[in-house]
Amino acid sequence: MASTTFDLSDWLKKLIRPSGDRTRKRVAAWFLVFIAYIVTAQIGIFLYRDLGTSPAIIWPPVGIALAAIILEGYWIWTAIFLAALCNGFLNSSPFFLVVFSTLANTAQPLIGGAILNRARFDVHLRMPRDMFVMASVALFTTTIVPTVNLCSVLFYNAFFDMSRPVPSWSSVWVGGALSALVLTPFLTRWITWLNATYVSPRNRYDWAEAGISVAALCGASVLLFASPFATVFGISTIILLIAVLFWIALRVGPRFMTLALFLMTAISLIGALYGVHPPSATNQTLSERLIDTEIFDLLLAFFFFILVSIEEQRKEAIKSLGHEANTLERALEKIRNEDKAKNEFIATLAHELRNPLAPLRSSIELLKLIGAATPEKEEIFGIMDKQIKMLTHLLDDLLDISRITARKLNLQKEHVEIQKLVTSAVETTRFFREKQKHTLTLTLPNEKIEIHADPIRVEQILINILNNAAKYTPPGGTIEIFLTQEKRMAVIKVRDSGVGLSPEMIPRIFEPFVQINPSGSKESGIGVGLFLTKNLVRLHGGNIQVMSGGLGKGSEFTVSLPLESPPTPIPETKSLSRRSVSPADILIVDDNIDAAESLKKLLEFRGHHVFTAYSGAEARVHAIRKPRVVLLDIELPDIDGYQLARELRRNDSHVILIAISGYGTEADKQKAREAGMNSHLTKPVSLQTVEDVLLNTLNRV
Repeated sequence: MASTTFDLSDWLKKLIRPSGDRTRKRVAAWFLVFIAYIVTAQIGIFLYRDLGTSPAIIWPPVGIALAAIILEGYWIWTAIFLAALCNGFLNSSPFFLVVFSTLANTAQPLIGGAILNRARFDVHLRMPRDMFVMASVALFTTTIVPTVNLCSVLFYNAFFDMSRPVPSWSSVWVGGALSALVLTPFLTRWITWLNATYVSPRNRYDWAEAGISVAALCGASVLLFASPFATVFGISTIILLIAVLFWIALRVGPRFMTLALFLMTAISLIGALYGVHPPSATNQTLSERLIDTEIFDLLLAFFFFILVSIEEQRKEAIKSLGHEANTLERALEKIRNEDKAKNEFIATLAHELRNPLAPLRSSIELLKLIGAATPEKEEIFGIMDKQIKMLTHLLDDLLDISRITARKLNLQKEHVEIQKLVTSAVETTRFFREKQKHTLTLTLPNEKIEIHADPIRVEQILINILNNAAKYTPPGGTIEIFLTQEKRMAVIKVRDSGVGLSPEMIPRIFEPFVQINPSGSKESGIGVGLFLTKNLVRLHGGNIQVMSGGLGKGSEFTVSLPLESPPTPIPETKSLSRRSVSPADILIVDDNIDAAESLKKLLEFRGHHVFTAYSGAEARVHAIRKPRVVLLDIELPDIDGYQLARELRRNDSHVILIAISGYGTEADKQKAREAGMNSHLTKPVSLQTVEDVLLNTLNRV
């Protein structure tokens, strides 16, 4: 932050000796100020002396001197000093009065300039504070000259010559204040504009509007100040003048407002001196008429300068808001692009990771089918199968979170019996619990409870909660599951005797990437399971809560999902024996040779006649054999899998096309349906899943 300490010595150095070389521009400015000061002062003295106005007219040197200090700096004081000194001698004033008058006329603009500089005054008058500072300087610093002149004349009369007339303090002050308030902004604003290297361009319509407005103001000023007409077509000339000033303030801007007020002041004073006035003004003396006009001009200048600065501030605020809005829009577009890139990256990553998982799963299942089963082999296969399922589950969670954040996760709702989903989730997570030797208690009602939900997603919710309970429950602990109906809601409670939650962790447990790592826990994850679970529950119109007595006291998760219909008794059903799939000719199209060959061996082990293709060209050759089923990868080296599916469908309308791909979003599944495929499976797929799809598809065809 810049220091605001006032350094008197530094100020005096700038005052006495300007920094840098005196260029021709500075010399020209010095002489211009000097000449302008003397010429305007002599005109004012002529009006005072020859027209008998007394000191009751605008005093231009005040505005010129203050504008010179603002534009050029303190170094220009010498031109002001010498001009005031010469003016005093040209006026044939006594040396004593000339000295005090010169000092006062030099000090006044210097003090005014110092105040404006300290207040960081902007000559463009864009802010109301700039106009308030300018008005304060114009009204208060201009008291210096009339006060010094009055005191010096009184002192001179007391000791030297009592016949010298005493000047009117108020009329001198009004003339100086009007000059500072009207002439100074006009000079600073227009000279700055003329010297600017770049200004906002105005089109010809803007210039035409400004010209017409200023011309209208001049006409209204002539009617008001220099004509005997008080009204025009029944409208007061004052109203006309103020209406034009309002138009300039709100439409044209501060630069033309300074011109308008300068012209209005000049016309009003000339009109007061030489104009034709209505009968009501004939009783006034010239001095009275002048000072009334000056006060009127002062009030209008102050009000409309404030108004135009407020309007300019409003325009700047709108422009700034527009700029900020554009910046925010660009930032949002960048975020959208980055989010899209992130989603594409996650989808590509999932695809690339699913490809090696597919042959791994097929190879494990093949190993299970061949050779004698032993406890050691079963344990090893179980570990391998568990890790593959865990990787697949993590990939699914990442993709689901990406879809949820992009609001692209669609639920495939249907009428489902929630008891079956709970039982399936318990069975899916059985291996982990048995490894930890957890005791599970499952309490289900006798009545069937149906909900309208996506069964896959509801089961995913339950699996996430059960896995979380098993992960944070020490070996030998207990897990309890309760399913009840409460107020038209199906309520599932999962209670464990695990590590529990601290009070500060409970509000954060459903945030993304938040992990619980209590002392001694070896379990880890990426912290997305519960975040995904909460969003899936909300998408179903339900809610999820967690409670815990503290660390070491276990946790309880409660999921509530809306019911579809009143509970009905569960009918007794006889278990159906699983039907096997009849052997069929199957073509596997996949550029991942390991995935294709491992799946081929699995299907051949089930009695199917299988042949493989690693590209679209090979698939076309094998398609001549008219296979019954085609298991088709989407991303092939030479052709898009969807396009190949359309070709195969055109050549054989009865062929069963099943996509097996690392891409498993709803959009991918929709593309598969549009390409004529019967089903879509996401890698890695188990033999059981393939056989179930084949069974269902062959029965429908």
